[in-house]
Parts: sequence; structure tokens; C-alpha cells
Amino acid sequence: MYIGIPKESRPFEYRVGLSPAGVEILSQNGHQVFVQHDAGREAGFSDEDYEKAGARLVYNAEEAIARADLLLKVARPTQEELDWLRPGTILAGFLHLASASQDKIDILLEKKITSIAYEQIQAPDGSLSVLRPFSQIGGAMAAQIAARLLQNNWGGKGILMGGVPGVPPAEVVILGAGVIGTYATQMCSGMGAHVTVVDRNLAALQRLWGPLPVRGDEDLDQTEYRAFGDIRGCADWRSIGAGATRADFGHARNGALDETALRHHGRQH
Repeated sequence: MYIGIPKESRPFEYRVGLSPAGVEILSQNGHQVFVQHDAGREAGFSDEDYEKAGARLVYNAEEAIARADLLLKVARPTQEELDWLRPGTILAGFLHLASASQDKIDILLEKKITSIAYEQIQAPDGSLSVLRPFSQIGGAMAAQIAARLLQNNWGGKGILMGGVPGVPPAEVVILGAGVIGTYATQMCSGMGAHVTVVDRNLAALQRLWGPLPVRGDEDLDQTEYRAFGDIRGCADWRSIGAGATRADFGHARNGALDETALRHHGRQH
């Protein structure tokens, strides 16, 4: 099988469809892997790493895509990349087809593209085994980004996430006690913030409660069982609001933190 790995073209996308270690496994099993020049550079993998693993370098995205029986990407293909796909190609990546435009869906159907959306791959127990580690990373990064956005020079109100003696910590409201919400909670708590987690799934809140850190005799965190429409009271006193909810088929829940709910704070982070 011919396998193509193009360089990701969307802004701020630095990941690559497959590491040299993965390429080596495929090569050892008789597959030919075409990797675009510099495809892995931003992820820490050089062209030499891929060549040593058995890949063949190509010097533009069109060649990597047009040659492929199986195309390994990270982000959903652009319009131009879809045009380069040969009929019958297998496409794998974080495709987010539920939110894709109809014209792009039509191209996939017309070309009979077999699309494998990583975010929809489920283990037998129902867990999203490929999406989970990315959600863990996203939740952890949310705390870092939120702490930066609280700084005055980033347009914030100059609030310290963990506080200091005589200065209270930031108040953080996290909507959703899933993987993203759990890791965001753990990171914010570890930084010393006071965190309230809101979810309509009581079992998820109960799972979250056990491993949370405490400082002295004071619990840093609390959980609330609420419908998602009943969150405006939380927004009136929070420093940070983080949305970490997910609906079926990958749709984010839009409007969970809306302008009215955050009216006292001027910015939505």
C-alpha cells in the first residue's frame, strides 16, 4: 500500500500524521510511505529521521496526497487537499465531519473516500481511545493559557492564579467533568486556584472529586450538579470560565458561556 503523509497546512497546526517510528513499522511490513519535505519538522522529526525509517521524501503536498492509497493527516483536509485526493483513497485524521461544510462532504462522497475520523474511534467500553490523550493535553494546556490571559499585559485583570498570603486565588468555573474538564481541574487546582466544576452528570462529578488536591484544611475544589442552561450564577463571580463539554458526533456545545452570562467581566477566555 502507498501511504502519504503531507505537511499540515492549516495555521498553527504543528503536528504530523505519523512519527518516524510508525513509518518504520509500516515499511517493515512492505508498505511504501511518502513523506512531504519538512512534514515533521515542527513536531521534532527531521527528513533524515523519516528516511532512516524507510520513507521516501516528496517535495510538495500534492505529490504526497495524490500518490496515497491511505492518507494520514491530523487536521481536516483543505479544499485544495480534497481536490488532490484520488478516488477510492482512505483518509484518516481528526476530520470533524459533523461540522464540515456540505460541499466538502459531497467531494468525499463523489470520490468514494473512506474517511476514518480519529475523534470518533471508540473502544469496546465506549471510550474514545484516540481522542482521549489529546483531550488530556488540551485540558492541561487550558490552565496554562488561562493563567497567562489573567495577566494585565494579555488583557486580563491582573489576577494571580494561585494567590498569595492576603490575596485570594482566581475563581475558576469549568463546564464539564469529562477528560478535558478533569485535567483542567487538576492543573488549575495544582496552581492554587479555587475551582468549581459544573456538570449535569452526577457520576462524572463523583469520579472527579476523589483525586483532587487539597491545601491545608481547605478543599480547593467543589462540584455542582446543574443543567447547562443554569450556569449564569457561576459566571457572576468567576475569574476564568472554561467550556469542556461535548455532545454526540463531536459537536461542541455552543453558547455555554455566552456574553450575557459573562457580562461583568468584559472578556471571554
